Amino acid sequence: HTTVFVILIVSLITIVITVLFASRLSAPIIELNRSARLFTKGDLNTPVIPTTKDEIGELAASFEKTRLRMKSYIDDLYREAHIDGLTGAHNNSAFADVEKEMNARIKAGEDVAFCAVLLDVNYLKITNDTFGHMFGDDVLCYVAKQILSVFRHTDVVARYGGDEFVVFAPSIKKEILEDRLKRLCGAF
Repeated sequence: HTTVFVILIVSLITIVITVLFASRLSAPIIELNRSARLFTKGDLNTPVIPTTKDEIGELAASFEKTRLRMKSYIDDLYREAHIDGLTGAHNNSAFADVEKEMNARIKAGEDVAFCAVLLDVNYLKITNDTFGHMFGDDVLCYVAKQILSVFRHTDVVARYGGDEFVVFAPSIKKEILEDRLKRLCGAF
């Protein structure tokens, strides 16, 4: 009986150790697998946090570095594709994306409230011819800065053409828009 009892105790201890070891090993792998699935779906905002200090932890840390590099690279590409390099405002391509989205929502029958304002910098050609293009660029940057300072961060301010800017302001009340435009005119 003693031998059977010892075998049972050793077997039970072995099972407990095996379960503990398996859960310690499988939990980080399951978490890393979850992160990898999110990553392949395009979610680059969920961090991969190493939970162990072994090879699996090193793999998770490498995966996190890759996620951060990919996110930075995609953010840079977005900026290059959608932000005007001179003024820091959105560019025509970004505005076209907003325009497409609004048209799709309107076609889908959504009740979409928005305002679009087209602004033109007068006499920029004369300014460029008289004072040089660097000065004209400074004028465009100043104008963009003023427009961006007046409108909300939820509004899209875009350099639409050489000396044209467009503002897309969703769900803005007429009185607020008029006030913002008066403030903008006051800056010049």
